[in-house]
Amino acid sequence: MQSDVAGIAVICRSLDIRAEAFTDVLKLRARRLHLHVHSIDYDASDYTELDKATAERTMRFLKLKTKVA
Repeated sequence: MQSDVAGIAVICRSLDIRAEAFTDVLKLRARRLHLHVHSIDYDASDYTELDKATAERTMRFLKLKTKVA
């Protein structure tokens, strides 16, 4: 597993997952990867700033990219 949560954040935001639920996902992930708790707060803050439209565009791009490849 990677320590970067960008992919998880984009998927969750494009699915309109609430920030509280995303924080719960981060807690589970941190426990599994033995990450520091402060990283959860930082990543949760970034998630709230992620625009839903941007996440949806990113998902469309990735779907198109995988179809072409």
